[in-house]
Amino acid sequence: MPTAPRLQPILTALLFSAVSLSCASVQYRALSGRAAAPLLPLPRYDALGSNHLLTPSVEQWALYDEGGPDGVSLLTAVLIGTPNGWAVELSRRTRNGHQRRTLPLSSDDDPFLRCRATASGVRIDAQVPAGRFVGAHQSGAKIYHPRVPILGLVRGEDREGRSWRLLRFGLDRPPPER
Repeated sequence: MPTAPRLQPILTALLFSAVSLSCASVQYRALSGRAAAPLLPLPRYDALGSNHLLTPSVEQWALYDEGGPDGVSLLTAVLIGTPNGWAVELSRRTRNGHQRRTLPLSSDDDPFLRCRATASGVRIDAQVPAGRFVGAHQSGAKIYHPRVPILGLVRGEDREGRSWRLLRFGLDRPPPER
């Protein structure tokens, strides 16, 4: 058949896509599908002139699309209370697995936790899958908004090539798939 060689690359791509999806964990597929679902209409969050982050409370959470040298992951950060103060449960899901660790909120042992908000920056409006953030402030390659739990990070990049984009967040009941 003269058309068979033309179909081979297409069939190979389809097979690769099917294998990739079947190898992804159930939780990753669930989170990924949920994170990709559009919020219509897009929520609008206004800083109302404030730079102060939310008051910490148990089970505040934020879900990020995280990219970096090791690939793409879904990062769920959940604030938890401990006898020694506030801690953050960081859960990363990739197509190949899952990693969960708990660190003090003040820790610098994770690239995400090093993205602490600065007090100053240029005021901008930012749009990400989680919504439109009016009155956010940009400091270098990072954008912060006071309505976003834990670190206030809406979108950002670090010097090592990692990036974060806010997909969803909440003040209680974090995603069970984390």
